[in-house]
Amino acid sequence: MGVEEAAVTRLLQKPDPADAVDLLEQISDRAVARAMRHLNRGEMVDVFQLLSTSRGDEVFTLLQDDERVTLLPGLPLPRASSLFAVLDPDDRAWMCHEVPPAVHGPWLAALDPAARAVTLRLAGYGPRSTGLVMNPHVLELDTGTTARVALDLVRTHGDLMETVYM
Repeated sequence: MGVEEAAVTRLLQKPDPADAVDLLEQISDRAVARAMRHLNRGEMVDVFQLLSTSRGDEVFTLLQDDERVTLLPGLPLPRASSLFAVLDPDDRAWMCHEVPPAVHGPWLAALDPAARAVTLRLAGYGPRSTGLVMNPHVLELDTGTTARVALDLVRTHGDLMETVYM
């Protein structure tokens, strides 16, 4: 564990939350995420709740899938629901297989209807299936599309896709 990660562990022993927040502000998001790998659920939640909402969002994106599965159920429902909502649909579907329905049910209920429908469709695939890990957001082009039009579409809509390969 690096110096910054050790500092995250030390902040858990700070009796004054203000001291812990001050220490946490000196540690990079990436180091906080790395340090959380070494914490149990309660400690992860304690550290995460010291972060501002925007900083927590950033740290959450840096966590591995299994760390997200550990963290989300320990957070208050509104915060867990908002973090669940920003995941890609395939990641939400995977998480539905990793936590019990009693846990992920309220998260699904908080999604907008379209996001919930996509998530449920993907979650309907088996836990080890290709369907579970595919992202339904694709950029479709007709076979007769010119390269210029295709590139314009990628420039216009590509940022909405998880990845653009060709």
